[in-house]
Amino acid sequence: MYPYNHYKYIKRDQCYFPPITTSHVSIKYMKTFYIRLQILLIIILVFSPLLYLGYKKLSPQLDLYLYDLSAQQTIYPISTLHTQDTKILNDKNEPIRLRGVNLISTNWGDKYNDWNPKAIEHAAKNWHINVIRTRIYEHEYVENPAKFFLNLETQILDPARKNGLYVIIHPWFGENDSLPDNEGIKMWLSIANRYKNDPHIIYDLLAEPRDTTFDTVFNTYTSLIPKIRSISPNSLIMVTGLDWGRDINAYLDSPLPYTNLVYRVNPYNKTAEFPGLFGKIAEKYPVFFGEFGTEDKLSMTIQDVQNVMAYADKLSIGWTAWHFTSSGCPCLLSNELDFTPTPYGDLVKANLAGTTWPFTLPTFDTDPTKLYVYSDFLESGFSDYSWGISNQLGTTISTNFHNGAGIYFSTPRRIDPKTFKSFVLTIDSKEAGKFSLRFKSWDNKLSNSYLLKNGPNAIGISDIQLDSISGILIESNETIPDPTILKIDHIYFRK
Repeated sequence: MYPYNHYKYIKRDQCYFPPITTSHVSIKYMKTFYIRLQILLIIILVFSPLLYLGYKKLSPQLDLYLYDLSAQQTIYPISTLHTQDTKILNDKNEPIRLRGVNLISTNWGDKYNDWNPKAIEHAAKNWHINVIRTRIYEHEYVENPAKFFLNLETQILDPARKNGLYVIIHPWFGENDSLPDNEGIKMWLSIANRYKNDPHIIYDLLAEPRDTTFDTVFNTYTSLIPKIRSISPNSLIMVTGLDWGRDINAYLDSPLPYTNLVYRVNPYNKTAEFPGLFGKIAEKYPVFFGEFGTEDKLSMTIQDVQNVMAYADKLSIGWTAWHFTSSGCPCLLSNELDFTPTPYGDLVKANLAGTTWPFTLPTFDTDPTKLYVYSDFLESGFSDYSWGISNQLGTTISTNFHNGAGIYFSTPRRIDPKTFKSFVLTIDSKEAGKFSLRFKSWDNKLSNSYLLKNGPNAIGISDIQLDSISGILIESNETIPDPTILKIDHIYFRK
């Protein structure tokens, strides 16, 4: 007889085991299941950050792939552009004038995901634009190229294509650096590869060069443009100059050796500064105004905005005004929700609708022995950065000079004083003998002071002891009656 109830236990090789029942199997497997579940949850918790980052990285790639898959079935025909003389032409060799607005970028907050396409459609239908200019950020490309292209496509390019618009792309390198680093070049080449067969896209390769030299900018273009051309040989390319993209007349002496090239300028300036920044080159090569606008802190007034558009009308120059929203001004809109224009926006909209204003184009002195700073307008890239006073820049510079004020004309160029024998200007003031002049070099060194007299002044500069001249300062060297009328004219370097 078994030592235990044989109904409960069965002898197996001298050992006693309980009989296997359904309830025992369930408990055993439930315990195993819960252990495995706990292990799985621990693994998920440990690796969830990596899984999330992987999802964030791969999701845009999948979304872009699906977008491209559907977009391949839709073609929005538009003319391929090229240049000839001073004109931009379509594929029928007819002149086309690009005029439109800037949309700053795809990264101004989530609401712009939906707002940018609506803005493009509204500007196309109600403002009658044919081009959009938008900014791309290098860091967004570096962080996630797929997301970068998906945002650009869905917010800007696809809405622009649907509305028959061209798109000018301009960059933001690093912390708004003047020139691209290796990642910036890589970004441009990636864009060229993606859009090499898309005639909607226009390349504006550098945004606002400054604090560098013309030769450096020139060499950057001669390095980058052939790389773009090898991928996209027929693309329209825009190039700009120094002083935050304002001085493009400098290319007259050294034009870039490429076709289908447009010289782009951002003329946030007074009317008297326009000819010296872009007026001369606009008579020989295609020119485009990338940005302009007015607000309280800018020297460009509402009248200057009207004049720059009138100047453009005279020479059939294209432009994109800054910019089509109500923040990050100058702003074309005062209310984004219903697209209400600002007074500045009303002026731009009126010009797009056909309103024009009278404007007299300047006549340039072509005397090869003179480099003008001021004739009837500022030349040679010079701009007015005077302090404490407001100069009237007409046929003569006229001002009410105050003690503590100063007249300062500055250019991003480096004028070689050894090239010239003298500096000439004419002074008209009862207190002329109380004013003096100094030159400022590109690296901010100052020359000795030269006392001025009433009437013509000719200052010898062969021994000026500066490597370059990029600024001219006129100040009072003793107390003057406050204010004092001062007029200056015929300012130039003479060989």
